[in-house]
Amino acid sequence: MPNNDPKDIPSTYLECYADFQKRVDDQDLRQTNVQSFQQEWGDTTCGHGGVGGQAITPSQTYVFNVIGGGYYVYQGGRFSYRIDRPSGEFFNDLRDWNLVGETDYEGQYER
Repeated sequence: MPNNDPKDIPSTYLECYADFQKRVDDQDLRQTNVQSFQQEWGDTTCGHGGVGGQAITPSQTYVFNVIGGGYYVYQGGRFSYRIDRPSGEFFNDLRDWNLVGETDYEGQYER
C-alpha cells in the first residue's frame, strides 16, 4: 500500500502512469486526460479487497482517459478497472470524487 503522505503523490502518480502506458501502448498518449483526487476508504485495502485494517484511510485516485480509448481507474496506487463505454453513473461518481473500489465494481459503470 502506498504511503498516503501528500509528498508521495508525485511518485504514486508516476507509477500509475507507467502502468497505464503499458495498457495503451498502441494509442496516442498525447491525447490523454487525467483526473486526480483523494478518496476515503473504510479500511486500509483502499477498495482492492483482501486483508486490511479497519481504519478510515485516505488514498489518491487517478483516472486516465485516452480520447476515444476508455477510462482507466487507479486507486491506492494500483489499477482497479477499465471502462470502455462509461455510463452516466460513472460521470456522476467521478464528479463527486467517489468511485467504487475494485472489489465492488461489477461493471455498473458500463453502458
